[in-house]
Amino acid sequence: MLITTDILKEYFDYVEGNLVWRLNKGRIKKGTVAGSPDSKGYIAVKFNQKLYRLHRLIWMWHGKDLPEQLDHIDRNPKNNRIENLRSATPLTNQWNTSKSDGGVSWHKASNKWRARIKMNKKEVYLGVYADYNEAKRVRDEAIIKRWNCG
Repeated sequence: MLITTDILKEYFDYVEGNLVWRLNKGRIKKGTVAGSPDSKGYIAVKFNQKLYRLHRLIWMWHGKDLPEQLDHIDRNPKNNRIENLRSATPLTNQWNTSKSDGGVSWHKASNKWRARIKMNKKEVYLGVYADYNEAKRVRDEAIIKRWNCG
């Protein structure tokens, strides 16, 4: 059976980044949150004998056609709120990754946390911060701004 938006809405309700079963199905009870973490940290849902990543089902549940790739804006594969998902290509999906701690790393010379992001394969410097969480917040805001305005 091909999954469609109508089929997803028949079986699931969308609740704050989760899909919740609308009916009893085998051992699954109505009202149960669908899915469990897979080996890569994504939530996977078994539906009609096939595993699907939750973020892809949520995208479809909202009536959107599946793009080549879906990206989690905040890089958290467990945050599947529709507002945190966006259409991506392999290249644009890579822009939202970094080999350091997600664009936040310790800057030894200044004894502070350095924030940066990658745009068009170039590093964009966002400053240094005494607090790790502040550097991470600045980095996250820059990512959101880049994708909402870019």
